[in-house]
Amino acid sequence: MPDSAPPAESVRGEWHASGLELLFDLTAVAGAPPSAAPAGRGPGGRAYGVGAGAFVLLLQLWSLSLRNGAFGVPLLSVDALPVRLVLPLHCFTAGSVAALAAALGDSAADAEGAVPDAVRWLLCGILWMYLLIAGSAALCSGRGAGRALFPVGPAPTVVAALGAAGGGWGPVELVWVLLLALRWPLLAERSRPAPAAVRP
Repeated sequence: MPDSAPPAESVRGEWHASGLELLFDLTAVAGAPPSAAPAGRGPGGRAYGVGAGAFVLLLQLWSLSLRNGAFGVPLLSVDALPVRLVLPLHCFTAGSVAALAAALGDSAADAEGAVPDAVRWLLCGILWMYLLIAGSAALCSGRGAGRALFPVGPAPTVVAALGAAGGGWGPVELVWVLLLALRWPLLAERSRPAPAAVRP
């Protein structure tokens, strides 16, 4: 016999709580001061800039996954997919956010220098895959091709271009440009009209 699914509101509340815990845990990793700082000298302004950008970036990912998605999958409707498909999507999305946080921590290790190419590709590649999942989830939620691509917008192109041509960028510039690219899906979701109420 198939397992009965729990009520959507109950599940959503649990995922919001766990999402907040994950957000703060990951931000602590991503925004930690560099351990290689000289003794008796705190991190500089650029290190705090990376930490602030990492916090806002992860906050936007949390909002897109839980406030504008379902079960931790960005832009997914609650009843769009069966549980057997939602679970691997959730695991992949959560893993990508955790890997992104670790890469943010690596990029902050030397806030005054340039981001290593491998770390830059990791950051941009993970975020590009996240946006690809968001677009696919919107399409599976019955929005249609045009309405599914609009929320993702130019963000994947910007992220891919940054990965390919962002050599020599510092971590502050890289993190904040990625943050601005992720603003498009959030603003697009806010401008989306609310679904019409279904009459009994």
